[in-house]
Amino acid sequence: SWLAGRQGRTTAAVYDIQTGREYLFQPRYAMKTASTVKVDILATALHQAQVEDDALPADEAAAAVPMITQSDNDAAAELYRDIGGWGAIGPFDKSIGMVRTTPNPQGYFGETFTTAADQITLLKQIMLPGGELSAASRTFEYELMRHVIASQRWGITGGVPAGTRVAIKN
Repeated sequence: SWLAGRQGRTTAAVYDIQTGREYLFQPRYAMKTASTVKVDILATALHQAQVEDDALPADEAAAAVPMITQSDNDAAAELYRDIGGWGAIGPFDKSIGMVRTTPNPQGYFGETFTTAADQITLLKQIMLPGGELSAASRTFEYELMRHVIASQRWGITGGVPAGTRVAIKN
């Protein structure tokens, strides 16, 4: 009922880890990612390192920290370039089943288009075992998302009970 009263176009997705059920509202509607694409950039970088049977390079790990925890756009641009931009992210996304996420035609990573359903697909890779990311990669990204600075912790975290563990990237 809350969504029905909102102005403009809205999409949402919820995945219940306990039951495995997914709830989707307007699942085909694509929106600009803004800073949420930073989760995808880091997941791609981590996957690349795994494929090369190596750890995330120190410079990439160093850029990942402010990119996720502080929403640092310069760090995101650096890591985006280092991993090969959309030429790397696109194939990674397709390999994990993100079928409706597309780049911005002008190449602005923050204006990538995605659906709520694709974001659930990405978060399952980070939060749950059995996907393309190793336990170490999942833990690295999850811990960064748990330590996002206060000014960047808004939206879905509103109303979360005290003491609840929250991992976020708005």
